[in-house]
Amino acid sequence: VLLAVGMLTQPTKTIESGVALRPIIAVLVDDSASMHIADTALGGAEKVRLAELFGAIGDDRPVRLDETARAVLRLQKRLADNAEWLAGLRDADAESRKGQLDRRRKDLREFAEDAVAQLTAAMETVSRALKPDAPKADNGTAVKLQDVRGKLGAHGVDRLNEAVSLLKQRDAAQLAGELDRLVDSLRRAAAVCAVAGPELDALGQALDGRYYEQLPAERRKRVDELAARTRTEIARAALRGK
Repeated sequence: VLLAVGMLTQPTKTIESGVALRPIIAVLVDDSASMHIADTALGGAEKVRLAELFGAIGDDRPVRLDETARAVLRLQKRLADNAEWLAGLRDADAESRKGQLDRRRKDLREFAEDAVAQLTAAMETVSRALKPDAPKADNGTAVKLQDVRGKLGAHGVDRLNEAVSLLKQRDAAQLAGELDRLVDSLRRAAAVCAVAGPELDALGQALDGRYYEQLPAERRKRVDELAARTRTEIARAALRGK
């Protein structure tokens, strides 16, 4: 009887076991002949940025237009994506269009406000590049800096402020009626970012080249020594953090 009762209760015993595995990071190493030579074609800007990576010149590079250029291009992608999403609402029926705008209006407004802040920060960085304590730019570079700053303001910030104003409307139906203006504002801002990004990168190269030229002789010598390393030596130092 006890055996029958035991079978009916279906007793079970669970045994758990496991093996702790340490994480493994695979590093692929290019050991071709080209990795064992130094890159003799590096310009002043590339040398400065390489030396900065290894902490050889501190963190006092006054203007970082390379970072600004990357930020502007990332913003351009997000602006274009949001503009295309909004443009796609043109094919939706009125009720669906209104509902989707109502759900995303707050996020879109916050994005547009953040985009204004990002482009304003980019303009401030360009303004710092024109200050007396920045590496002295030649007249041509100075004119280009002023030009790109003007583009970011008139065709970027102003268009985005227009988008923010449209997105602040309380009535989603009213916003749906302004959909074409909203799409146009975001597309115009995206277009100026697409142009300004590469221009900022080129201007950053020019300014960092001037910064290299103006380094004290001892620091410039240290930068040159780092740049004279082979590609393999640079890769190993980067992996080791030194």
